[in-house]
Amino acid sequence: MIDPYYLVPRGGHLYLIGYCHEREDLRTFRLNRFQSVELTHKKFYIEDGFDIDAYLANLWGITASSKEVTFKVRFSKKVARYIKEERYESRPDFVDQEDGSLLLIVTTRGADEFLRWMKQFGKDAELLEPVEYRTRMLDEIREMERRYRQKN
Repeated sequence: MIDPYYLVPRGGHLYLIGYCHEREDLRTFRLNRFQSVELTHKKFYIEDGFDIDAYLANLWGITASSKEVTFKVRFSKKVARYIKEERYESRPDFVDQEDGSLLLIVTTRGADEFLRWMKQFGKDAELLEPVEYRTRMLDEIREMERRYRQKN
């Protein structure tokens, strides 16, 4: 059972932000993943102090966590222009580098979504900070290398 608070469009999808009774927490649900919906006619109230603007602040996509993370990523000259052309929900800082590369600095509460986004640029993106996420990326790259080296 979900108490629906807000419908929010993001990235071509519609999301429901509401209180999930099963998890006893505020959650985000993508509407096209619902298999069925049943109207209960039960009354509910939005939690006191809930502010949708504050909830959506500093998100990279739509999924929020309580922990903010500041990322620093260097993008190669090859993709720097495209990075600056995009529109972002979080407000990153861009620092042009002398070699034509671009440093992106952003604080977000959507670390996993940010990393998924960053990975699409492959070798043209280097995660510089934070160190723990850089280490996580390196572990993932090593696992991918291991898989690709295996013979069929």
